[in-house]
Amino acid sequence: MPQITEPQDTNDIIRTSLNLLPQQATDRILSRLQQSINYEPVIGIMGKSGASKSSLCNALYQLPVSPVI
Repeated sequence: MPQITEPQDTNDIIRTSLNLLPQQATDRILSRLQQSINYEPVIGIMGKSGASKSSLCNALYQLPVSPVI
């Protein structure tokens, strides 16, 4: 049965593997990984007034009502 690694173990494995690279490359890779992990997309929906754009977003995301801008 495969072992489930804890997040800290995963970080240690990544850092150990990256130690084989120059420090600048390691820093850049870790920075890009952090950006990817924390990425929040921005979505724009265009259409005529009253075309149910907000209703569509609210139905898709099932979150509290989206503000109308």
